[in-house]
Amino acid sequence: MTRNAFFNQYTTSTEQNLLEDLIIESIQIYGFDVTYLPRISLNTDSVYTQYTSSAFVDAIPVEMYVKNVMGFAGEGDFVSRFGLEIRDQVTFTISKKRFEVEVANGSFVNTYSSANVEVSTGNYTDEAITISRPREGDVLYFPLSNTFFEIKYVENEEVFYPLGKLQTYDLRCETMEYSGQVFATGNSTLDNYMSGLSLGVVSGNTDSGANNVAGAINFEIQREFDQIVDFTENDPFASGQY
Repeated sequence: MTRNAFFNQYTTSTEQNLLEDLIIESIQIYGFDVTYLPRISLNTDSVYTQYTSSAFVDAIPVEMYVKNVMGFAGEGDFVSRFGLEIRDQVTFTISKKRFEVEVANGSFVNTYSSANVEVSTGNYTDEAITISRPREGDVLYFPLSNTFFEIKYVENEEVFYPLGKLQTYDLRCETMEYSGQVFATGNSTLDNYMSGLSLGVVSGNTDSGANNVAGAINFEIQREFDQIVDFTENDPFASGQY
């Protein structure tokens, strides 16, 4: 026996649009303004197909709902062999329609040169940013906790086809680990915050010389090394008995 043909629960566009509008209104009432930062690859490892350096040249505000009601998830703050680590996790819900309007179809298309991003060893070409969906690796700035979160996974079926249509994305995020990324978004709050963490990279531009690879601190390490070990002697480890 097939389903009752007199009841249409999955293809009525008017009901789908009504539900979508209600979801958008709910997020705008109970959500937060979160800044979406698309990632640009400056260098890509062709073997491992991973970013070796990246940049963020846009900051797009869009409303999102925080699904965590009892605080951040994840391992939290702890001390490891590498020092203090913060591994907070959070899940944001964003309307698909609002993402398409503000991010995917927005007027934020930029190129590397327009943001004045220069990396001497960068192997890249100018290209427009095109985004059809939230991407793993992109970054969100959550102003309530003043935290940058990296998107680890995008789930589009968390709510399974209500009225036959998907209306939201769930963005599962973890605290971003800064590793020399270039921030030149034009948002002074974000760029100035990251410039304080920068290792040889300031406001989207790098210092001159061999130290201008994003994340490299070769000169600083060499200077510290020279202050600790003195190789001007014949043998610094022989205690004077040559």
